[in-house]
Amino acid sequence: MSQIKVNSIVPVGGVSTGAFGGIIQVVPAFTTASTSVSSTTPVAINGLTVTITPSSTNSKFLIMASMTLGHDNQATAILLDLMRNGSKIAQGVNATQGACTSLLHFGAEVSGAFNYSYQHVDETTLSDLSDITYSYQFATSGQGTAKVNQRGNGTDLTSTANLIVCEVSG
Repeated sequence: MSQIKVNSIVPVGGVSTGAFGGIIQVVPAFTTASTSVSSTTPVAINGLTVTITPSSTNSKFLIMASMTLGHDNQATAILLDLMRNGSKIAQGVNATQGACTSLLHFGAEVSGAFNYSYQHVDETTLSDLSDITYSYQFATSGQGTAKVNQRGNGTDLTSTANLIVCEVSG
């Protein structure tokens, strides 16, 4: 069996300005674990942690997340944070709740489960090839309980969550 191993394949016309190359590696995390939070202090989402070792200091990282969320109080908002090495990234500004990656509110529907997906390209500048750990954490706006992989007011509906990190040549 023959193999061809290369670091990069670039089209004859080159890569467009501002564009990236191909996928170098894919590291997934998948969990059926349930996590709940009942405070404004963020907690880590069980099982949604990916550690990736970059192959180049020029690499970028495509991050894809998907999970099911629920809450048990119509006043509850859910605040989600994408983390890199313990620090929040991809932060929007919300005048009421503060900065977060995503702010979700499902209103009076407290018995449902809601799908959440998010994609982000992390263009952080790498000074070396140290491991990078991506994860998610979440909190509530202060009222009620929010849950990942379960509906808000029960334990009979469970789901899955995933976090996928792709290293992309820069």
